[in-house]
Amino acid sequence: MAFDADGTLWRDDLGDAFFDFVVKKGIVTQRKFAEYRRLEAQDPGKAYGFAVQCLAGMRYADVRTLARALSEAWLPSRVRPEIVALAGFLYHAGMQVHVISASADVIVRVAVNAVLGPWAPAHGIQVKTRDGVLTDQLVRPLPFGDGKVAVFRSLEAGPLVVAVGDSVHDLPMLRNARMGIWAGPGQAPAGTVAWHGS
Repeated sequence: MAFDADGTLWRDDLGDAFFDFVVKKGIVTQRKFAEYRRLEAQDPGKAYGFAVQCLAGMRYADVRTLARALSEAWLPSRVRPEIVALAGFLYHAGMQVHVISASADVIVRVAVNAVLGPWAPAHGIQVKTRDGVLTDQLVRPLPFGDGKVAVFRSLEAGPLVVAVGDSVHDLPMLRNARMGIWAGPGQAPAGTVAWHGS
C-alpha cells in the first residue's frame, strides 16, 4: 500500500509550511524561498528537490527538531481522519502501509509518525548526509510523479495493491496500483476510484 502525504493524509502542504517556517526563523533566506516559488510554477519536481537542498549545512537532528515543533502546531487541525482511518484499517488487515511524499524525508517521517505511528514507514525527498549534516546532493529517484512508483518498487514491498493520492502528480502511483483511490477534490480521474470516506 502507498499513500501520498500532503493533501491526502492531511490538508495543505507540509513541505511548503516547513519552508515558510525556516524562512521566518532566518534559517533559509527569503531569496531562496522566492526562487522556490518561481521553480514551482515552472517545474514542481525540481522545486521540491530545491527546497530540500536549501537545508544543506543543517544537522539532520536539528531539522528533525524543527519538524517536530512545526508538526505539533500545524498538523492537528489539518489531519484527514477518514484517510488516517483507511490507512489504519489496511494496516490492521495485515497490509504494509508506506507513505511516499515529495516533501523532505526528515519532515515527512516526523509528521507521519505523529499521525499514523511507527507502523507506517515514510519516504520523502532525501539528500545525502555527511557526519550527520545534510548536503545538497539529491538521492534519486525523487518521490514525485513517476518517481513515486520507482520509490515504491525500490522498497521491494511486493505488488502495489492500493495507492491513495490527491493530485495529478500522484496519478502514476494510483494508475500503477491494482486499486488507485482518488482522495482529491472533484471527480476521480480515469483509472482511479473516488474515496468518499465514512
